[in-house]
Amino acid sequence: MKIGFDLDGVLCDTDMNFLRLLERVPPFQDDLEKMMEFEVWYFNERKPLLNPENFMSEGDEYYIITGRDNKFHGEVTEMWCRKFTPNARGVYCVGEYPKPVEEGKAKKIVELGLDVYIDDHPVSVRKLRAALPSHVKVIQYGGRWIK
Repeated sequence: MKIGFDLDGVLCDTDMNFLRLLERVPPFQDDLEKMMEFEVWYFNERKPLLNPENFMSEGDEYYIITGRDNKFHGEVTEMWCRKFTPNARGVYCVGEYPKPVEEGKAKKIVELGLDVYIDDHPVSVRKLRAALPSHVKVIQYGGRWIK
């Protein structure tokens, strides 16, 4: 079985609301470079929430598909995943602002032929379930229920 995991909020302890708040306060407001430097530090310091190895049976493989932007967060994402998820078959940063992250995730899920994908965000779960073929199961883990 091929299983995909979202990173932030599933495998990695991340508070995206905190990061979005920082965009609105000095010294980060209107300084993208300084904000990106802080985000690299922030992401590098995150602790794991869930061990994907606990979901694996013999012959299974797992992938990490995150909405992080590869240009700004690709390197720190790869470093974190090498440290905490060394057996992942692939790590993919599919965020392409301003496109919705679900577009990139759905495309990569189909490309990899995943059977199951686990995400924490209820809106993403709903959109992915609508966009993906019916044989691909999308499971919500964590997060909270939002209409």
